[in-house]
Amino acid sequence: MSLKILATSDLHLGRKSADLRDDQAVATTGYTWHHMVDYAVRESIDLFLLSGDIIDEENRYFEALGPLREGFERLSNAGIPVVMVAGNHDFEVLPQLVAHGQWDHVHLLGQGGQWEYINLRIKDQEIGLAGWSFPKRHIAYNPLLSFDDIAGGISQDALNIGILHGDLHMRESSYAPFRLPDLRQKPLDLWLLGHIHKTDFYGDDAPIVSYPGSPHALSAAETGAHGPVLFDIRSKHDIRYEVLPLSPVRYENVVVDIREGMTEDDFRAGINDALVMQMNSLGMGLHNMQHLVLTLWLKGHHEKPGEIKHWASEIDGFAQSADDTAISIRKVRHAVEPALGDLRDLAGQASVAGRLARVILSIEDEKHSELVEEMLAAWQRKAGQVRLSDTYAPLRQAERLPETTRDEGLTHILRESKVLLSHLLKHKDMSQT
Repeated sequence: MSLKILATSDLHLGRKSADLRDDQAVATTGYTWHHMVDYAVRESIDLFLLSGDIIDEENRYFEALGPLREGFERLSNAGIPVVMVAGNHDFEVLPQLVAHGQWDHVHLLGQGGQWEYINLRIKDQEIGLAGWSFPKRHIAYNPLLSFDDIAGGISQDALNIGILHGDLHMRESSYAPFRLPDLRQKPLDLWLLGHIHKTDFYGDDAPIVSYPGSPHALSAAETGAHGPVLFDIRSKHDIRYEVLPLSPVRYENVVVDIREGMTEDDFRAGINDALVMQMNSLGMGLHNMQHLVLTLWLKGHHEKPGEIKHWASEIDGFAQSADDTAISIRKVRHAVEPALGDLRDLAGQASVAGRLARVILSIEDEKHSELVEEMLAAWQRKAGQVRLSDTYAPLRQAERLPETTRDEGLTHILRESKVLLSHLLKHKDMSQT
């Protein structure tokens, strides 16, 4: 008999989705929490797992208290066990909530940063659950180093699941760093992780390792479908999973190709074509989605990038609907480069424009150029002076100011050289008319 497990993390109760035009209930993470509980009760889910950061911050405690209590009570009344760990955001408030609640079916594992292992009996199957919770906001050590404290008590006959919040693939981090081999070495059949909002699976080798991700899309940085993960477990060696797109909000990036010679009418048609293509790609994915929030990326080459930027200004406030989905454009990003014509022909000229063309070609072709090296050295000196300014002193002291790299300098020089060359060519054309 298969076991159905609903798993999620990083709900951040108390927060709302960004960039929605109105302050609507669907923007809140509590809305998705209620939908997950509805699904669990309706579909008779066997076990509900939460891998940390369920509540956003301590100051959101009372805002999260009502929805979480209501959800726990409904799950308990339906006989659905809830097992969870605390993350770096709710390391204080989650233990307080559980301590004040009266839910026999709700278990918070690993309080105080100590590994804990419990056994549950579901559908005549033995389920073992191992968990570790954040004891404070920042943890710089690998919590798996103390896993052996419970290893001796793990039942070999049970389906064993680990729940952990922290930074995978990290040797150093303030959020409980650990690595994939650390997880693989433990005698468990499935790992559920928290902290990363993007859903991810590492299933090539046993055990399966999963970041269920945030079930509610919170910002434009969290593109794609969001929702809890449904695990259908037939046996230790037959574990299937799918993401349930329950988030009412979805963010996507849409690229609009800008071409040389494009007119304003062409531009508008290109915007429309890009939006239609986006809608077609989502297809049935629009079902149950109430808000689709788009970021437009204008990419390509044009003789007058400034005109493209001016034409794009009319997109502000764009809103339409498709069936029951409200579609809006939150921002237009400009990555249009000047159309510069035949750079190789221009590079043969003994002029300022010719020198700029040679700089651009040297960087794009990754060929050595004394002029480029001189420009790079000058950029690095200037960047170093900026880093030492009083403005960035707090970031320097916190060791959060990134180093300036050669690639960063070359990218800056390339971009500015193209802009300058475009201006030179534009003025040359105007002088000849």
